[in-house]
Amino acid sequence: MPYQKLLKRAREITLVSGTVGLLSWNQETCMPPKALAFRAGQLAHFSGQAHRLVTAKKVGDWISACEQHGFAAGSGEAANVREWRRLHDRATRVPARLVEKFQRVCTPAREAWRAARERSEFNVFKPHLQKVLELNRQMADCWGYQESPYDALVEEYERASAPASFAPCSRNCVRPSSPFLNRPWNARPLCRKIC
Repeated sequence: MPYQKLLKRAREITLVSGTVGLLSWNQETCMPPKALAFRAGQLAHFSGQAHRLVTAKKVGDWISACEQHGFAAGSGEAANVREWRRLHDRATRVPARLVEKFQRVCTPAREAWRAARERSEFNVFKPHLQKVLELNRQMADCWGYQESPYDALVEEYERASAPASFAPCSRNCVRPSSPFLNRPWNARPLCRKIC
């Protein structure tokens, strides 16, 4: 049955994604500095593998078969199928090479952030931040959005949030990101108040 195949695939994805999480935790806590390039490769590999497991054509076919089956509304099965559809549809819009590149860029960026904070030198982190922002923009372009690339990015965490729901907060924040990149560490916060 397709539902059982999806459950098995979800376990595989969780195993691979859990490995990504463990490697990231290890990087933050005790990874030797000279292992950074290798760790970036590991994270890129496993992130790409998890992405391929989600985006496989047969996964889309299994989800479609489950949707046709029509599990009872409100059931755990219906909720799983709905979430798998969302995850699959969103993931298939982003190429695996972009997912891998994102990890290759973010891994050294985390270390640059740590060094920049320790030395209070934003310029150490600035080129990394610019690369991370550019990759986030590329991912937002892949996902698509109506008003702002931020809408596509926030959808990952705040599902079905209307962009208008963020308007009261965003009016109190500085809009363009480029001034942020040129701000000194001790400047006033970007947001004047918490929403």
